[in-house]
Amino acid sequence: MRHSCFGIQALAAGPRSLSLALALALTPCAPVLAQADPAALTARAAAAMAARDFDAAVALADSAQVAAPERSSVQTVLGQAYLSHARAYPSLGAIGKVKKGRAALMRAIALDPDNLDARATLMQFLLQAPGMVGGSRDGARVQAREIAQRDPERGLAGPARRRPGGGKEG
Repeated sequence: MRHSCFGIQALAAGPRSLSLALALALTPCAPVLAQADPAALTARAAAAMAARDFDAAVALADSAQVAAPERSSVQTVLGQAYLSHARAYPSLGAIGKVKKGRAALMRAIALDPDNLDARATLMQFLLQAPGMVGGSRDGARVQAREIAQRDPERGLAGPARRRPGGGKEG
């Protein structure tokens, strides 16, 4: 069956074009994108972030969210993509991306309170962002405690108990 999405079916199977962000943003193509594998889309979004192609990362993460809105890992990557984009391209328009990124991370945690990647990303955001866009040291401390409670080695309690040489303090 042919679809009028300018080759979106091929892109959903394995995007290689530089017009990916534009193609993924086409509204009539949402049903085709919803059939795409969310794990593959989030993996591509992570790869795009690593390559510093934040437009593609946001487009891919948005597509994954359409396919699996109730998946915590998808919400985590969506939040990371939006926050990375906002950091790379600071402007007044970035505030909207910051809000979407923070909301996605909060949703990821609501869906799975044990999602430590979402908690760690949110903690870093809360520590680094100015208060006017949602930064909060108190909020970061809450996330640090939650991480430490779930995984002491990853949380703040782990490094506090270790000496630089790897041995435990006595």
